[in-house]
Amino acid sequence: MLRDQSRRRPALLLLTGAVALAPLTSVAAGTGNADAAHKPHTATTTATTATTCSTTPLGAATPFNVFVTGDASLQGSDSQGALAVGGAATLRDYSVGATLPNSHGTRDVLIVGGNLTFTNGSVQNGNAVYGGSGTLTNVIFPQGGRARQGSVLDFRAAASQLGNLSAYYATLTPNGTTSVQNGALTLSGSSTTLNVFTVSGTAVAGARSVTINAPASSTVLVNIDGTTGGFTNASFTLNGVDASHVLYNFPQAMTLTLQHVAIQGSILAPSAAIDFTAGVINGTLVGASLSGGGQSNAGQANAVQANSGQANSGQSNVGPFTGCLPTPTQSGNGSGSGPAPQQCKPGHGYGDTNHCHSGPPRQH
Repeated sequence: MLRDQSRRRPALLLLTGAVALAPLTSVAAGTGNADAAHKPHTATTTATTATTCSTTPLGAATPFNVFVTGDASLQGSDSQGALAVGGAATLRDYSVGATLPNSHGTRDVLIVGGNLTFTNGSVQNGNAVYGGSGTLTNVIFPQGGRARQGSVLDFRAAASQLGNLSAYYATLTPNGTTSVQNGALTLSGSSTTLNVFTVSGTAVAGARSVTINAPASSTVLVNIDGTTGGFTNASFTLNGVDASHVLYNFPQAMTLTLQHVAIQGSILAPSAAIDFTAGVINGTLVGASLSGGGQSNAGQANAVQANSGQANSGQSNVGPFTGCLPTPTQSGNGSGSGPAPQQCKPGHGYGDTNHCHSGPPRQH
């Protein structure tokens, strides 16, 4: 049975038709390659303060609720927004796109680069497209969408792009205060623009509570080191900043475990095989592969505490990361070797006319 938790706040997210991997210079349609996502990237230290916002802070994954460059095996839950899987996707008792606006069949909300095996579930407010074979059993399209074969995303290019972004964000200079005491991880920042923290993977794995204190107008970037890690049995409290402006970056992680948590914020772990056994993430989830029943939900408002031990089998709620981060082509003062990004208004969802981006997604 599909989880009732998937009926939460609608989000400002639009994904129309085929998707371009801005700001990549060229995109060739492909079926994806998981291996490309498993190579951690490195970069040099960069200044923190951003005077402009990246138009696509999560690259190709920006408009998605869940973006996996390799394989995914998901069951007993849902992704409230768009779901992209670069390899093979096996879905059972699953729902996609429940809180998106009805596109009347003009938007692809489930994109699979390889084979799609989908048993018992629904694709709502849009279409399913797969690059290999498609086997759909007892899957409904209640708003008039359809399933078709085709290639609309270059997942190999996306894997490289996401790795580069993750490595770059890890070079930004910390300007916040980190405290770890008796399993309580507290991150405090005072910048009204960008608060950056560097935390050890060991501290995160051992945390039973995560508290973030930062101004409501700011973005929070938490860089977490280590090849293994994740959040387990931890509660989350945000004071001031909201979940759509919080990003947990795992640039080195090859494996990531998310279990019995209600994560407030988005996760960028482009090289990680993610085991999302139980819980919910209120934001975007990016990885190399994904298994379990994790649920992705809408971003929460300020001062929300989400307790561990969720009854659902894991959920991905739409509420994508909309924070203000600099692009890799610029230094902290806005200069750089590449073109400067447009001035952005952080805090608006993809497709909102007040949020700058590289251009509207292509229509079929």
